[in-house]
Amino acid sequence: MKILKTIINYKHEKSDYNHAILLAENGKTRTLLSYVNIYLKQATHRSIQSTNKYANNLKNFFEYLLKNVDKDAKESPDFWLAATDSHLREWQGTLVDKRDSNKLLKPSDKTIKDNASLVKDFYVWAKVNDLPTLVKKHSEQWKFDYKKYSKKKLQVGQVVSGSDSDIDIGKKKNNKITTNSDLTIMSDFEIKTLQSSYSDPVFAVMHMLALATGLREEGLCQFPYIGVGLNEHIRPYSEMDLSSNKSIKTFNYDVTEKGSERILQVNVKAWEAVCESYLPLYFERRKKFKEYIKKLPKNERPSINSVFFLTKKGHPVTPQKISSATFYAKKTIKDFDRVFHDTRDWYATNFMIKNLTNSQINNTYYDIGVEDALRKQIGHKDIKTTYTYYLKIASLVLAIKDKKFDYCISSDEFWEKLKVKN
Repeated sequence: MKILKTIINYKHEKSDYNHAILLAENGKTRTLLSYVNIYLKQATHRSIQSTNKYANNLKNFFEYLLKNVDKDAKESPDFWLAATDSHLREWQGTLVDKRDSNKLLKPSDKTIKDNASLVKDFYVWAKVNDLPTLVKKHSEQWKFDYKKYSKKKLQVGQVVSGSDSDIDIGKKKNNKITTNSDLTIMSDFEIKTLQSSYSDPVFAVMHMLALATGLREEGLCQFPYIGVGLNEHIRPYSEMDLSSNKSIKTFNYDVTEKGSERILQVNVKAWEAVCESYLPLYFERRKKFKEYIKKLPKNERPSINSVFFLTKKGHPVTPQKISSATFYAKKTIKDFDRVFHDTRDWYATNFMIKNLTNSQINNTYYDIGVEDALRKQIGHKDIKTTYTYYLKIASLVLAIKDKKFDYCISSDEFWEKLKVKN
């Protein structure tokens, strides 16, 4: 059996759709992978780049899966239901082995991991839609241990502190390593500048909430107007009765990002600011949202209360919309290289400064409680990408804030002696 991919274009209920679909070819018979294609339509029809990325990853995983399931499953177009967390983990391992054995630099560990997360997201969607997949929604068994098994050694531009702190602080551009804003976090001025440059205020308030939580764009877009289940307590600030109890500084938010579920804390004062800024806009957009979802097929209509952040047209904000809005906002600002995702660095660094003393930060003190809390909040699993990295940035931020650096280097007398005599 072969997996084929193609792009289709069509109009449905006065809307244009443009997305990839996957087919299973068995001899002369071609079968649409219907549920897979429904997912691709829902998740990716707004971006040709996204639909190609998602479809290619699913296609690659399915091709691997066909080689590793029993004969009966291979003959069925529902073969993808036989996938397990172990298959997803082992697929990543084969990609790493192939790259390392050929002594290649690409794809990076991060790229392989991110692509696997997209496949995991599909299976989470399938599980939520009651499809009998064997992949477990909340399991961590799908994750490959890159630290242990990957032999890729491209640690350029590292900050090293001890034997367990290999941290890449650079970003690759055209195969060259460039520093990421000289290891600093967004300043108050940069934050205000970006937020005031958005053409739609919804992106500014989402940026505010991202700063307060460390949420990824994916998690921000899931924020409800009125929550259900573990989020049933979430309401607009004025309806949550938080003002009467000043001791409550945060509330829980259950979110799924990159295929993993976690519960993080939302700053109450930040939520109050978000609601005061955005609610006057929301109710007008809600009316448009009601009309928008009426045009969707019944099985694709979200609950009216499940979406809080809406565009001017009443459409749900997506990570792609955040990216596009930030791109256009930055074009109006001269020499501005920050991105929306920098909010995570801002949150994590300030978390370290808030929960450790200056002495602990400057002496690279390890606090397991702080490290564990930070990893859970921002959804990282690796100490190298959380505690030690942000400890370094926090140390630098404190040094700059306290004006600790003396750029004069030597004494006045030294320079006096070097004067050239005429």
